[in-house]
Amino acid sequence: MNMLSRTTRSIAVALIGLTSLAVLGGCAVGGVSAVASNATITPATPTNPSTPTTPVTPATPVTPTFESDLTGVALNTVTNRFYVADAAGNGGPGTGEVLVFDATTNLQIDTVTAGAFPVGIAVNPVTNMIYVVCINSQNLLVIDGATDKVVATLSVGTNPVAVAVNPATNKVYVADGVGEDSSAGVSLGFPNLMVVNGATNTVVSQVSLPGLDPVGLAINTKTNTVYIATEVGLSVVNGANDTVTANLGSTSTDATDPNFYGAFDVAVDESTNTVYVANESTTNGLTVINGATNTVTESIPLYVLNAAGVSVGSPARMLAVNPTTHMVYITMETEDMTQNKYVFSVFNSATSTVLGTVGLDSRAMGIAVSPVTGLVYTVESQEVGVINVTTKGTTGISVP
Repeated sequence: MNMLSRTTRSIAVALIGLTSLAVLGGCAVGGVSAVASNATITPATPTNPSTPTTPVTPATPVTPTFESDLTGVALNTVTNRFYVADAAGNGGPGTGEVLVFDATTNLQIDTVTAGAFPVGIAVNPVTNMIYVVCINSQNLLVIDGATDKVVATLSVGTNPVAVAVNPATNKVYVADGVGEDSSAGVSLGFPNLMVVNGATNTVVSQVSLPGLDPVGLAINTKTNTVYIATEVGLSVVNGANDTVTANLGSTSTDATDPNFYGAFDVAVDESTNTVYVANESTTNGLTVINGATNTVTESIPLYVLNAAGVSVGSPARMLAVNPTTHMVYITMETEDMTQNKYVFSVFNSATSTVLGTVGLDSRAMGIAVSPVTGLVYTVESQEVGVINVTTKGTTGISVP
């Protein structure tokens, strides 16, 4: 493992090529961290698997290892920077940081001291403000991207776990989980969506959520709609009046809706008004929702090939969507894998097919994609990766 100075750390662009891929008819049978040094691209396999194409061994990326616990990543395509939440930081657990990178050089250019255990990060490219939620210190940090300085700290409930921002309205949304006193086994509250005015840095609303703890947030800025994945369902909030307009799936621990079993993350394709939910299910990893009607249109099982060439169902965890190409990037993991337990898949929403998978070193804790460059940014526990995924219809994936 490469140990680099924290002031000069860089991340390598993974070099991976796929000369051919399996295109699956109908529904696919099929968010990220750095690509494993021994990663192979493996085509997805449908319920009735056909003969898979030969995996291609990628060039070995040189990925620095951080003395840290990376938990999230966010981009600013205007300033060409990306930000990584580090829950450990130089001082170890409890001394969180935000690592600032130049997206042109992939070099770290600054470090911002954060609160205790930052777990979520978002960027407003219009105001150049970065928002970080810290679960242990129970607050939201506001960082000025022009100076890389913390300009405000807000209390946002008892268990803030995710953050998202709507640049069109300058509203910031924080998912506040229930939380629990582990020593007494007593609930500390109820799940909420905290709404923050980005102009004044004040909490202006609190929306009660049904179901279990919120785990993922996404916003459609065109429709001003907020989506919250709640482990067993999906809550839909009208951003104009901060009210819940729909609850999909289950609203209690008795999770009976297979479309949202183990819902873990949510992402939106604004150009098509399509919502995607990642589920920790081996039989339904990806749920597709029509954002105009709030109805499920597809339930897609995700498969990967293990080292023995056997197709196994894989739970999905993190999601990112490129609204320009309509590609959905999914991080998955499965207990049945004998090799590459953690993988990253590319899903073509236009054809409902998985174009291919890439093995990862460990569990992905964050994923983001730039609609400008097409680059996919991923974080694992101690690694950062940049993957250049260039899709060519249904003819192949190039990751130069």
